[in-house]
Formats: sequence, structure tokens, C-alpha cells
Amino acid sequence: MKSIVPLVGWFSLIVCTMSAQTTRSATTADDIGAMLRSKDPAVQQQAMAAIREEVKKDANMGAAGLRNQWRVPIDAPELQAELAEICREGAISGVNYQAAAETFLRARVQALLAAGKVDDAIAAAKSYYNFSSMATTSDAILMLHQALRAKDQKLARRFKLEQLAAATTQPAEEGAQVAGAAEASEGTVLAGIKVDPKPYEEAIKALELQGDFGSLVQRGNLLLVADRPAEAKEVFEEAYEVAGDGDVANASECLARAMKAQDGGIGRANGFVLSIRPKE
Repeated sequence: MKSIVPLVGWFSLIVCTMSAQTTRSATTADDIGAMLRSKDPAVQQQAMAAIREEVKKDANMGAAGLRNQWRVPIDAPELQAELAEICREGAISGVNYQAAAETFLRARVQALLAAGKVDDAIAAAKSYYNFSSMATTSDAILMLHQALRAKDQKLARRFKLEQLAAATTQPAEEGAQVAGAAEASEGTVLAGIKVDPKPYEEAIKALELQGDFGSLVQRGNLLLVADRPAEAKEVFEEAYEVAGDGDVANASECLARAMKAQDGGIGRANGFVLSIRPKE
């Protein structure tokens, strides 16, 4: 599994501000970035509407704005809470873009922590963990550990130890490995975290009758975010069956992600990746 640079320091949260006096519309990320410095709460409230519009217009570009131009700390908890909702909307609308959805899910965790909504942040971090690619799982573990630590340092330490243990599973026959992983995951910190699936149900239902590869992957991704990994794996298996030659790698990655989310650890997923890797 690829590794990523560990999280260093506090991730700056995002706010876009608009001048109450200007009549010029912000049409680019740089335009919005230039308006970030207002301290007027009313202007900052307008800014949230501007961010929401940008994300609604193009989730992929909105995520790029979050990663780059629109980075500034804000103190108002109510604005952080609103930003968290915008990030959830972005994760839903941009769920077919892996990097974009990860950006929204990650920023949502940070916004909820800054708003003082620790339990919600923990649930959001589980969604990020479930959805994350094999390459970004280590960052998702760090984010979930950070959220748990804000609630209970002993719980965070237990989670960390459980993740280390779950990473040691070796490749095995599918049936035996599923049973072993399921047994190991029972009673873990991750298994005890509940995600509210309701905000994602409408988007999931809208894709139920669509059987093309892209729609199946999109539905499976939403099921992961909603913490319904067993259903996600079934949908990804359908996607694998209809995948063209250029989609097989993506379909395989999706199956590995679903296994990780099901088990609450990367052991079986890593075993699957090793099993399909071409032998040298």
C-alpha cells in the first residue's frame, strides 16, 4: 500500500468572504481567495453562500478551491458547522471524483471539530475512512485518531492499536478471511462508531436503476460514505463484472476499499491487492 505524508499541524479551515459593498460576482477561485480577510460576521455568512454556490456549480473545482486558494482559520463555530454541511453536499455531488470527495470528507471532519461537534466529527471521520483510497487510508486513520482523541485519549489509543493489529492479516482464502476479519472487527472502536445514513439515501436511491460502470461506482461510493460497506461491496462486484479494460484497475481498487470498510482494517484488502497483482 502506498504511504502518504502524515498530517502535520492543524489543517487550516476554509471560509470565503464577500464584501457587502461590492456588486461584482466572484467567478474564480482567485476572486474568492482575495475576499478571505473580512472579519464582519454578516460578510462571512454571505461567504458561506458563495462557497456553496461554487461547490454546487462544480464539485471538482470547488474541492480544488478548498485545497488551495480558500485556506484561512475562522473562529465562529456556527460558520464551521455550516462549512461542514457544505462539505457533505460536496462529497455527495462530487462522489464520482475520488480526490474531490476525499477533500470534502476530510475538511468536514476538521470543520466539525472546530465547531465543537466532536461526536459528529468522529462519525464523519469514519465516513472518510470508509471512502478513502488505499493510498490515502493512512491519512484517514490519522484523522479518525485526531477526532477520537478530542473525545477520549484512551479510546484513540485503543483505535490506533486495533488498526495496527488489523493491518497484519495475511492473504488467505476469501471465505476464511472474511470470517476471520468479521470476527476480529467485532467490538472494536470503529465498529462502535455509527454514521447517520439518511443524508445519503436520496442520492443512493437515484442511482439504483442504473447499471453502467460509472453509476455503479458512484452508488458504491455513496454506500461507503453512508457506512453500508457490505452493500457497497456487492455494488462494486457488479461494477467489476461490467468494467471495460480501462476500468478494471479502478474496479479492483473499489473492491479493496469496500473490504477495508467492512473489516475496519486493511489486512484483507491488502491480501486482495496482492492476490490480483501480476506475478513477476
